[in-house]
Amino acid sequence: RMAEDFVGRHRDNPLFLYLTHNAPHRPIEAHPETIAEYASTKPHLPADRPDYAALMENADACVGQVVDCIDRFGLAQRTAIFFFSDNGGLTAFTTNLPLRSGKGRFYEGGLRVPLIVRWTGRVTAGATCDIPVISTDFYPTFLEIAGTDKPANHPLDGESLLPLLDGQHVYEDRPLYWHMPVYNVFGTKPCSIVRQRNYKLIQWFEDERFELYDLNADISEKHNLIDSQPETAARMRRLLVDWQTRIAAPLPQTRSSK
Repeated sequence: RMAEDFVGRHRDNPLFLYLTHNAPHRPIEAHPETIAEYASTKPHLPADRPDYAALMENADACVGQVVDCIDRFGLAQRTAIFFFSDNGGLTAFTTNLPLRSGKGRFYEGGLRVPLIVRWTGRVTAGATCDIPVISTDFYPTFLEIAGTDKPANHPLDGESLLPLLDGQHVYEDRPLYWHMPVYNVFGTKPCSIVRQRNYKLIQWFEDERFELYDLNADISEKHNLIDSQPETAARMRRLLVDWQTRIAAPLPQTRSSK
């Protein structure tokens, strides 16, 4: 309701609405009638969690209300709507199959999420794009949509997505990076990751172990190619090390014992 009120108050001016639902995070709560519907008519759910399924449906309904609000005020042709999740599903409540693992992990079940864009008159309805992008692309995208210059003397990690939204084939060779030099609450150890096209390399800092996957051939990341494809592994390692050096990425330090 607050989001709809915001749109209504500012519909005659440029507006930016950043709406972050708690769903599907804990606590797992939803309308009782929706939970009852899933429990009675849809029993074969991943992890048998009708409350989680109901939570997702309620979140979807809320997004629909905002989209309907945009349409009701006649703003569809001048409003770009981005729907995005920051990570994959928590495996205690759902499954990400055929992707490996889930939230808090750096396999595809934790990293790969849907991105849906609706921009009436600009983005072709039903069009798809298989070029990977990352959340740091949103800021430069929104700057370009607003006609605002990038901040001076402040390098941006992302790229504007407008060329992709216009159907251009760009960024195919662009490497994407993730860096977590600490332990997290999901039990993931410090690591750094690079993906370029179909190849993905994971560097585990604790034991300097590497994993290499061909995501086109092995979306479930079952077959580590680090030994069988040494040239590809070396190329990906150079990409990762060069990026770490270029941005002065903090690296784990071994604490000497006294």
